[in-house]
Formats: sequence, C-alpha cells, structure tokens
Amino acid sequence: MSDAAVFFGICIAVIGAAGAITAAVVAARQKGLTDLVVALQAEVTSLRAEVGDLRDERDVHEEYIDVLRQHIAEQKPPPPPARPRR
Repeated sequence: MSDAAVFFGICIAVIGAAGAITAAVVAARQKGLTDLVVALQAEVTSLRAEVGDLRDERDVHEEYIDVLRQHIAEQKPPPPPARPRR
C-alpha cells in the first residue's frame, strides 16, 4: 500500500472519530436541553396553578369588600358580616 493510501485511510479514520465525538457531544447537550425544557414546563404549569389560586382568593376578598361596603352604606351596626372561608 502506498503512503498516500495510508494517509488517506488515517484521514478518513480521524474524520470518522471526530464525527462520532461531535455526535456524542451534541446528543448530550440535546438531552440536557430537553431535561431543562421539561423542568421549565413543569414550573410554568405549577406557577399557572398558583396564579389561578391567587386570582380566586382575590375575587373572594373583593366580593367581601363589596359586602362590607354595602353594610357600611346601609349604616348597619356592628358586627360586620362574617368573613368568607376559603
């Protein structure tokens, strides 16, 4: 075998090894990104649920404020209407 053929074979082997290493690195990074996206999606879902709960609580408080304001407007004596339970 000639020196050129050996050199060509070595070049092909090096290029193949570099490609395999690059593919492994890209796959590892992709898995890391996929895991991060999954974790972030779970966090977003959790935060949306929390925001929904807080909005519901705010609505209950706003309704109670309306009840108290009506109680005052009608000049009713104490005690005020009972506070709603969550």
